[in-house]
Amino acid sequence: MQLGGMTSEDFKAFDKFTERLRKVSDYAAGRNCLLYVDAEQTFIQTGIESFGQQMTHKLNNGSKAIIMNGYQCYLKRMSKIIPMEVFAS
Repeated sequence: MQLGGMTSEDFKAFDKFTERLRKVSDYAAGRNCLLYVDAEQTFIQTGIESFGQQMTHKLNNGSKAIIMNGYQCYLKRMSKIIPMEVFAS
């Protein structure tokens, strides 16, 4: 079965990806380390940004930041994204 062009194998791979990143993020939080999320490939940038933003909401509490999200500011859509990110924090 496909949903949005993704197969069940794609969803399994994504679940594995998210679980691994959650483990790394939790480990970094426990060790008081910082993680920088960045995607250089434009075809996955939106997904990586979304995941990074979700992790910032989960792990960045008060004045303590664990996750820092990178943005490819040369992309035209960033003129709309950056103001939302700045004012959301």
